[in-house]
Amino acid sequence: MFNKLYWRMLDKRLVLLSLIALAPRMLCAQSGAPDTPEPGSVEEIAQATTETRFLSPWVAYLPASATAVSPRAFCTASRARQASW
Repeated sequence: MFNKLYWRMLDKRLVLLSLIALAPRMLCAQSGAPDTPEPGSVEEIAQATTETRFLSPWVAYLPASATAVSPRAFCTASRARQASW
């Protein structure tokens, strides 16, 4: 009797701990769809990469975003500011 009750409580605790441990992952899961690359970024990065083994899908393009400043736009603006000094 005690043994069955003990295992039943232990099973419930394990399930609860597993759900608590996995909850942040399930809540923060991103969609599987890849980002939309900026036009021309894939070709420029491929051309500047010396070997294809260095061309990981994580660095093969600049992601386009309506809310974040593009690295290309930031670098262009910073070069323009330096040239005006």
